Amino acid sequence: GGGMSTFPNGASLSGHNLISSNVTRFVYLDESGTGKGDTHLVVAGIVVHADKQLNELESRIAEIADRLIPGDIRPGFVFHAVDLFNANKPFTKGKWTFDDAMEVGSAFAKAISETGVGIVWRSILRSTPVPSHAKFSTLAIQHSIAFVSTLMLVEGFMRSNAAGEVCIAVAENIKEHKEAIKQAQRVYRDQSLIFEMGIDHSLLPLRTIKDTVHFVEKAESPAIQMADFVCYLIRKAHMLDKRFVDLVRTISPSVIAKSSS
Repeated sequence: GGGMSTFPNGASLSGHNLISSNVTRFVYLDESGTGKGDTHLVVAGIVVHADKQLNELESRIAEIADRLIPGDIRPGFVFHAVDLFNANKPFTKGKWTFDDAMEVGSAFAKAISETGVGIVWRSILRSTPVPSHAKFSTLAIQHSIAFVSTLMLVEGFMRSNAAGEVCIAVAENIKEHKEAIKQAQRVYRDQSLIFEMGIDHSLLPLRTIKDTVHFVEKAESPAIQMADFVCYLIRKAHMLDKRFVDLVRTISPSVIAKSSS
C-alpha cells in the first residue's frame, strides 16, 4: 500500500511527481494585513538554503537579540515586528523607543542582504472581489490567492536557479494560516479555481515544492520571525509609510520576483 510508490521522488504540493528528491531549501512564509483597517493583504517569505544560509541566519538573529533586546525580556524572547515597532508587550512603552526598534530593524535587514537569502511576496487589495464560497470568508480566499501566487514565485525561482532541487514550505502554526492554506491546496488540486481567481497558472503542476506546508510555532523558528519582519516591511511599503523607506531599500535587492495583483 501507501501512496508513496506513485511518485518516485515524492509528491509536490499540487499532487504531482517532484523534479527530484534533493531538498536544498526552506521557504518560511508569513502574512500581514488581515486587520480591519488594512488596505492590502501581503503574503511574504524568505527562501533559505538549508546548508549554506540557515545556520548563519539563525545565529545572526540570536546575536541581534543578545545585543539589542533589553536583558530583562531577553530570555525566551520572540521577535514580532508589530510588537517591536509599537512597543507592545513584552516591551515597556516609554522605555523602548521607535529608534530602538529601528536599530533592530536595520540589523535584520542587513542580515537578509548579507546572508543572501531571497524574498518572495505577493499582495492583494482587500477590496478585490473574489468568488463567493460557502465555507471560506472573503478574507480567507484573498489570503489563499496571495499564498498560491507567492508559491508560484517560489516554483519559478527553484526551476530557474536551483535546477534539480526541491524545497519545503514552512508557515506559522495559527488557525488563520491553516484555513487559508487548506483552501490554497484545494486551489492547486482543482485547477478551475485557479482560472476563476485569475492566478497565473503557467507553472502548474508544481514540481519543486514538497508534499504540503509544514507548520511551526513562531517561538521555535527564528527564520519564521524573520519572515514576519519581511512581511511587516512590505505592508508598510504598501502603506507608503516613510519611516520604513530605508529598511525597504535595504531588502529590495533580495526580492526574487516583485509582483502585485
